[in-house]
Amino acid sequence: MKTILFVHGMFQNQKSWGNWLHYFSQRGYTCLAPAWPLHEGEPAELRQNPPAGLGDLELNDVVTAIETLILDQETKPIVIGHSVGGLIVQLLANRELIAAGVPIDSVAPNAMVDLDWSFVKNSATIANPLKGNEPIYMDAATFHASFANTLSEAEATLAYEQYATHDSRNVFRDCMGEAGRVDLDLPHVPLLFIAGEKDQIVPRT
Repeated sequence: MKTILFVHGMFQNQKSWGNWLHYFSQRGYTCLAPAWPLHEGEPAELRQNPPAGLGDLELNDVVTAIETLILDQETKPIVIGHSVGGLIVQLLANRELIAAGVPIDSVAPNAMVDLDWSFVKNSATIANPLKGNEPIYMDAATFHASFANTLSEAEATLAYEQYATHDSRNVFRDCMGEAGRVDLDLPHVPLLFIAGEKDQIVPRT
């Protein structure tokens, strides 16, 4: 049976894949859900005590950690990634490291941008150059509006407590630069792109 590797996006860690791990493990898949560097642990604890150096974390740091894990496997895994994790799926496919990939609500490669207002607003907030390397501190209201917008207030509050983390602006900035570049002309393994109709961060268009 194949291995599935799950790659989370910003403001999350491996905890967000809990239901997915249960579902696919029950069907015989070997499932891996690594945390990004400086994202390991309980989200509530990470919010209360942000890891030193979190604001300096870069996209290449995350990709290198995922690559290292993949190279330790006997066979190439199927990789499912959300948001920045979806871009990482595309980068890994470009490097011929995966058997297949599923980018979900993926950040686009090659500095592709959309004029959708929610995308512009959230991108400007995250990448704000005036903030330097200060981490982005996620709060419950922002999490509800931007990440849990289809949930009730009570459901969003619970999701925030269980899953939300702070994060590095540099990861998203790097997505818009050379580190987020994908050679679109290279042949690649099958990729299934999934877009969320009501995603407030990555527009489906």
